[in-house]
Amino acid sequence: MFWVAGGYGARIKIVNYISMEAKEKAIELVKKFLSIEDTQARYGGNLMFSEEAKQCAIISVDEIIEACEYNKVESYNTDWWLKVKEEILKL
Repeated sequence: MFWVAGGYGARIKIVNYISMEAKEKAIELVKKFLSIEDTQARYGGNLMFSEEAKQCAIISVDEIIEACEYNKVESYNTDWWLKVKEEILKL
């Protein structure tokens, strides 16, 4: 189980990402920050994302990692989110 913190005053909820690969989560997060669909394009078989969307996703993951560390969540949770961040950087 992974802890995901919401905004100010939001409840912390438990989400099970164990079945999701870090790369899948990285792509999902970056897609959520794309402002319009046509900001992504296919190039050489690789999906390219806008740098702004990637930066927003990285900031979000950093916040989750910080919340995990602050709340003393098990290290495997933080390790998984670090893998997600690495995958975002590869996109």
